[in-house]
Amino acid sequence: MRTLLSLSLLLATTLSIAQVTPCIDGFAGIYPCDKIDLMSHMTPGQLGSPAGLNDIWGWTDPLDGHEYALVGKRDGTAFVDVTDPQNPVLVGFLPSTTAGENTWRDIKVYADHAFIVSEASGHGMQIYDLNGLRDIAFPPVTIIESAHYNGFSNCHNLAINEETGYAYPIGTNLFSGGPHFINIQDPQNPVLEGSFSDEGYSHDGQVVSYIGPDPDYQGAEIYVGFHGSSPEGFILVDVTVKNDPQFISRTGYDCQDYSHQGWLTPDHRYGILSDELDEGAFGYNTRTRIFNIEDLDNPVMIGNFISSVTSTDHNLYTMGDHAFMSNYTAGLRVVDISGLDDMLASEVAYFDVHPSDNNAGYSGSWSNYPYFASGSIVVTHRTDGLFIVKMQDLLGATAVDPIDTNICPAEVSVAELEKFLFSMTPNPVQDQLLISSLDGKQITQIEILDLTGRKVMNLFLNGAASQQVIDLQSLELGAYLLRVNGITSYTKTFIKN
Repeated sequence: MRTLLSLSLLLATTLSIAQVTPCIDGFAGIYPCDKIDLMSHMTPGQLGSPAGLNDIWGWTDPLDGHEYALVGKRDGTAFVDVTDPQNPVLVGFLPSTTAGENTWRDIKVYADHAFIVSEASGHGMQIYDLNGLRDIAFPPVTIIESAHYNGFSNCHNLAINEETGYAYPIGTNLFSGGPHFINIQDPQNPVLEGSFSDEGYSHDGQVVSYIGPDPDYQGAEIYVGFHGSSPEGFILVDVTVKNDPQFISRTGYDCQDYSHQGWLTPDHRYGILSDELDEGAFGYNTRTRIFNIEDLDNPVMIGNFISSVTSTDHNLYTMGDHAFMSNYTAGLRVVDISGLDDMLASEVAYFDVHPSDNNAGYSGSWSNYPYFASGSIVVTHRTDGLFIVKMQDLLGATAVDPIDTNICPAEVSVAELEKFLFSMTPNPVQDQLLISSLDGKQITQIEILDLTGRKVMNLFLNGAASQQVIDLQSLELGAYLLRVNGITSYTKTFIKN
């Protein structure tokens, strides 16, 4: 049916007569930019429903080279043919397993199958054979999953090692939120082979077949975990033997607030980490942590790449000499990381999908997928839809800026922040959360916000004490921010599962 779909693409091209919006003098239309052109833009409504977006991944058809964006939405997953980046076509929409909307959805691909998870209770893991997209004659259609895995209820994120054929659901209701080890070599018949719970809740992760220089782990399968509010949030585990994973190391870092996500450099010598909450908590510009992991048993944070703006960082991926960062209000940022050996890194291109501001917060770009052979990059904006962009020639743009090695920036008064410190247990939480002041101050107000900044609970407490227990049974599953006594300069994140 590829001929009919190609006719649909041709018809779309003929009707829309789409034009590239080049980045000239710092703008592509209304969007601030540098060396990245806008190929096209699809609103949430053009992606099957008005619901907002979240994560994204991609797939290239091995038979004909067609490129597809797999777009996470609050109510399901949109499959978009972006082979002609100026005229993308919505091919189909797979509704969520559960009714209603949920902020979080994640998608990865193995053996021409999409694997989809969500924080929605009872969602499990949807599996769809992407070869079916080739047979859709008259898009868009409602897509039906090819198989379903119900070995967990809710799940925050998903890592897949395509070299070994294992999926690693992360942040589920099981194993203290640690990763599952699921054999997906037969994609429609997943089999659980193990798990790792010793380090508690994992917010995100990457799993690689290790090719770095550490002789102790050559050829091993390494889980790289980003463990949220854990005091040492960068975790490495050898998961080669699924029923006997071996802990390797845990590492903290300066001004840590919430270890959110990250990716290794292609040579597995460095790890790059996004802390989602530190910009809002500490008031500085976007800081991306860089770890030397040439000795997996002893990772060392060598410094920070500091952005020129104050946006909150979210998801990043590496390819070749570049890191592709979705930094919420600052949009897509491309950083040259070829100079890490010399402690150098520089922003060499950007496309700001959120032109109204670059402030810390949770509006703007959730994620991006930079791995299409064509050079197209697909970028999600939480409320404004899908952006398809392409970099111009970066000849001469390279890493020249020194990596910042300050432990904490001078303008942050750690002593002052410590006046507001508190602890939360357990985390993740199911029903009741214990909040304790660490300096004996009374707790008089507790605010809970979702990750969009929307306040979902605001408690003014009588009989104030240095400890408070709050009931969260009515709260939906997911990640939340907690603020005590109205102090906006310091927040913590907890997970309800």
